Amino acid sequence: MIILFGGRKGGPGKTTLATNIAIYLKNILKKDVIIVDADHQSTASRWSQDRIENKFESIPTLQASENIKDNLIALDQKYDYVIVDT
Repeated sequence: MIILFGGRKGGPGKTTLATNIAIYLKNILKKDVIIVDADHQSTASRWSQDRIENKFESIPTLQASENIKDNLIALDQKYDYVIVDT
């Protein structure tokens, strides 16, 4: 399943929601999850790197831009949940 958090305005909490939902799906529901960071600020990617550096369990994160439709479809076949932060 692909879940997208998007909007034009910065600051309403898209990345916060995306990362917290990803943690919930992975740690509580034991699902296979990937985060696709399609935001030009790359906040989800920095969040993921911070988790690795601080020795927390990481969630795979992929940076993407432009036309990502085919990548999302392919990832949807591989993971239980694809969380997209745009």
